[in-house]
Amino acid sequence: MPGRSLVQVRSTATVFTVVSVLITILWQAAPTAIPGRRWDMWVWFVCVGVVLLSVARFSIRHAVPLPELWLLSFPFLFELFFKKICPTTRVASVDELLWRFDASFGYPQPVLGRFLISAPLLYWVCRLVWWSLPLLFVVLYLVLPESTRRKYLAAIALTGCMILPLYALCPGAGPIYLFRERLLDSLPPLLLHPHARLLPAGLLLNATPSGHVAWALLLFWFSVNYCRGRITVIFGLIVGLTILATLGLGEHYVIDLILSVPYAAAIWALVGKQWERAAALLVVVVAWLLTLREGWALQLSPIVIWGLCIGTILSSLPWREFRRIRRDPCSGIEPA
Repeated sequence: MPGRSLVQVRSTATVFTVVSVLITILWQAAPTAIPGRRWDMWVWFVCVGVVLLSVARFSIRHAVPLPELWLLSFPFLFELFFKKICPTTRVASVDELLWRFDASFGYPQPVLGRFLISAPLLYWVCRLVWWSLPLLFVVLYLVLPESTRRKYLAAIALTGCMILPLYALCPGAGPIYLFRERLLDSLPPLLLHPHARLLPAGLLLNATPSGHVAWALLLFWFSVNYCRGRITVIFGLIVGLTILATLGLGEHYVIDLILSVPYAAAIWALVGKQWERAAALLVVVVAWLLTLREGWALQLSPIVIWGLCIGTILSSLPWREFRRIRRDPCSGIEPA
């Protein structure tokens, strides 16, 4: 680290590590002590990621100033949006319309939910993957080549910020919050006259598109392009487990996962400075959201819906990037 003595580097790293550990311990000990965000498992993995970023200061120089603060701000940003800007007490959800649209896909959530319950180990693996996404952000950040880290951080941050107005455009919470325990019935709940309605207070209208799947896809694409071997395999498995978790845990509708592909591809194009492609993909996402919110998509036949969804996915994937062979694999944390 040019311009900084080893003593300065270690002193800074020690201070950041101690503060990060204290925040993690004190926040867990007093879940309501920090105003604006209660403690939960998502916060736990955010804090673990912050600690890991602080410890990494002993070995690397971060691509941006204070990445710990940026990661720690994510829970508060989302809490502010869902509690003050887009709360369920004022914004009607279109969950019933989204559930009705899922009829074209055979309602996989109840089947997958019962399957996960019958396999406790897989159930908790899916839970763990679902909760640990903030920590996975940090893990991949630290193993990516140094020259790629700033671009990677921009993709992660843009995904979290740009998705919020999309949630407001087509607000939904997820089938488990619409039906509760009825979701796992042997026959999927049927809605003859779906319409927008207010849901109970405290729920998050963060269904469409799926942020979890979009982030998981971006992690995988970065590992494909800048890593080799086991890293790519691990993040490929994370994509599969995230998809299984989003449906099996009842957190999302099928269309949420489908729209996460063009949304993630738009972010990928943005950080790659492919402005026209990014704009086109975002237009596709917005058009889908408007069609779903207004119920127009319910007038389409299942064959047309399948064709449109497959076309949306195939036309969104960054095929050219997949064909690119990278010569520089992820080499781990570079020395200072």
